[in-house]
Amino acid sequence: AGVISTDAAIVFTVMTVWKLTHSRKVTFLSIIICTVFLGFNPWIIIPYSDTYVLPFLSAVLYFYCSMKDEKKGYASWIGIVIAASLGIKIKPTVVIALLAIVLAEIFFCESAKLRKLPQIVLGLINSLSDAVYDQRNADAQMTWQHYLMMGANEETHGSYFGVDRERSWGISDPEKRKEMQIEVWRQRISEKGIWGTIKFYMQKLIIANDDGSFAWGW
Repeated sequence: AGVISTDAAIVFTVMTVWKLTHSRKVTFLSIIICTVFLGFNPWIIIPYSDTYVLPFLSAVLYFYCSMKDEKKGYASWIGIVIAASLGIKIKPTVVIALLAIVLAEIFFCESAKLRKLPQIVLGLINSLSDAVYDQRNADAQMTWQHYLMMGANEETHGSYFGVDRERSWGISDPEKRKEMQIEVWRQRISEKGIWGTIKFYMQKLIIANDDGSFAWGW
């Protein structure tokens, strides 16, 4: 699934480059860049929502860039709604791309009618995604407190830590689980101290981004 998602994302990205440039050379260069940095990324073999959501994000960008080729752009907005609605089911961070589109429309669009479209799109996506979230067990979700705690562990330099996962899953009550996670995070930060915490997060940033592997192997 990760390979298929990545390949689909590459296709949409390359199509977007062609839409924007209509240059064979630039488009071919984008194929090479996408293949090297996405196609050969080791994370595609790991079941990970960040990988599965890539084609939907790329599709949102493609449909948005396609609007200039349409008279009214309604078809592209429909494409954005569908791609974003499916993407949000996998990873809520798709909303960030939608916010970027809304801001671009607000600042660069001259038509009053088109300025209202992003609001309509967000409303439709919100109504479509509510049904998905209503079906989820909120008590079983790992909230931001879990990732805050896990992101401060020394053993894996803030990367995925199985011990923290088991610790969180071991507490069924969501409020008690959050309290435990915040307490563990405070303890870890306290042990590091101010300068130790700064050094830790700087090291974490380097590990995640220094060689383009996004902390592969940690």
